[in-house]
Amino acid sequence: MNKKNINNIAKTLFKKSITDGLVDENKVRVILKELTSIRPVGLTTILKTYKRLLLEKLSFEEVILETNDRITLQKNYVDEIKKKTGAVRINNQTNQQIVFGAKITHGDWIYDDTLESKLDQIVKA
Repeated sequence: MNKKNINNIAKTLFKKSITDGLVDENKVRVILKELTSIRPVGLTTILKTYKRLLLEKLSFEEVILETNDRITLQKNYVDEIKKKTGAVRINNQTNQQIVFGAKITHGDWIYDDTLESKLDQIVKA
């Protein structure tokens, strides 16, 4: 089986994993169970491509907010972030390397407003 066919299979499986624009965990389980029982040629490559597509989609369903200390977001702020980004979840993480500020990640978009990034900008200027 060539690489094009493998990619097409993985994309088809990925499309079947989506419900209302979001990754459906139950569908993913069913697809993986069926796929591993069939064991098609190129299974490892199909699974790697399928995983990459799922992780990419999941990264856009979540906003990661990193700060030095865990903060409590007001409900209206959470709703506004979800509305503007289209994210389903906001993951509030503690990062002890951040001295001041915050780092926000949504998919492939990163907004870094930390003290370290500001100092780096000053040094580069």
